[in-house]
Amino acid sequence: MMMYNVYDILYFLNRSVWLNKFTKCFDKYKEIIMYIIFGVLTTVVNFAVYLQMNRIWHQDELLSNAVAWIISVLFAYITNKLYVFENRCYSWSYMIRELSKFIFARLTSGVVDMFILWLGVYQLGIYDIIVKIFIGIFIVILNYLMSKFWIFNDRVGL
Repeated sequence: MMMYNVYDILYFLNRSVWLNKFTKCFDKYKEIIMYIIFGVLTTVVNFAVYLQMNRIWHQDELLSNAVAWIISVLFAYITNKLYVFENRCYSWSYMIRELSKFIFARLTSGVVDMFILWLGVYQLGIYDIIVKIFIGIFIVILNYLMSKFWIFNDRVGL
């Protein structure tokens, strides 16, 4: 039979309290936490495609950025719908409206993305990776606001 000392019991209790606090915090901020996680993953997808096209296949920065943007938008739609905002409505009319809003919002942020890249790299002469990092942070915030308050806020399928 294994005996526990006072320190083991205190460790267990502290760990349980910490885990309970973490769970409550996660439940309270789940949507934001999941958006950040998938926003970071979307940015990683964007960077991976951009670097593959630009550094390995030697394509132009703007072409590489456009393809990276298209692929990352598709990734973002699926993860936002299913895992972040947990929208399980699959009626055709609802999904067409939702996807149209999502694409419009991402086109808007895509234009902002391309403009900032063009401005930073071609006009200001800033190293493209530095500009891409800034863009990634800015676009994640912009896209969250559009998704939260415009695209996925209507939970009732029509």
